[in-house]
Amino acid sequence: MLDLQKAGLLKRVSAYILDMILVMILAVGFACAFSWMFGYTKYETTLDERRDFFIEKYNLQEYANEFLLSDTEFEKLTDEQKEAYTSATEEFEKDPEANHAWGMIISLSFLILTLSVLFTYLVLEFIIPLVLGGGMSVGRKVFAIGVMHENYVKLKPTTLFVRSILGKCTIETMVPMYLVLLILFGELGIVGTLVLVGMLALQLILIFTTKTHATIHDLLAHTVAVDYASQMIFESEEEMLRYKSERARELAEREDY
Repeated sequence: MLDLQKAGLLKRVSAYILDMILVMILAVGFACAFSWMFGYTKYETTLDERRDFFIEKYNLQEYANEFLLSDTEFEKLTDEQKEAYTSATEEFEKDPEANHAWGMIISLSFLILTLSVLFTYLVLEFIIPLVLGGGMSVGRKVFAIGVMHENYVKLKPTTLFVRSILGKCTIETMVPMYLVLLILFGELGIVGTLVLVGMLALQLILIFTTKTHATIHDLLAHTVAVDYASQMIFESEEEMLRYKSERARELAEREDY
């Protein structure tokens, strides 16, 4: 009889926190590298220069605040200041150079964010577990947590890819991240917030109601986190079936005796 040696929830949470710290550090590093490669700073500089041009043109240096005045702050201006501020913002918004720079900033932000997260998960959740074996990331290695198929067989690279890139990276990280960005840009509003809350609720429900404390990526890849030191993990399904057959034969012999 095969026993499932589940990894303790506290150990899994601890491993997750350590992995997330590494994810954030590496993602920032990749983001800086990609920003330099794509010339992100150049477009930021262009946008700032065009904004400063219109602020100086309308003599708004003392109160323009980079055209980010709130309604309350705007109402405190004199009529003359309001007219100058409105004219400056309208010209700035129609300026071809500013529009091009802003468009590139938005496009590159999504591209850099996507590539940074993707490369981070490829390194920390796919390549490193392949090298360490047992489906162990750095955090899971520290806390002796392994990952295997639900049938007690070690992970195949394809399964690890589905678990890490499709599950963790795409569904559990990129989708919420894009939802947050779209909410901040005012594109989704309450709908995006409800989807975010729903995804978080689903993750928590799965963790606390499934026997293996499964998450979305575990259900997607049919994997389970286990205590690596005590869990029996087979190299292949054939080896697992042979073991079950031998155990069944031994049990039958004992019963006959």
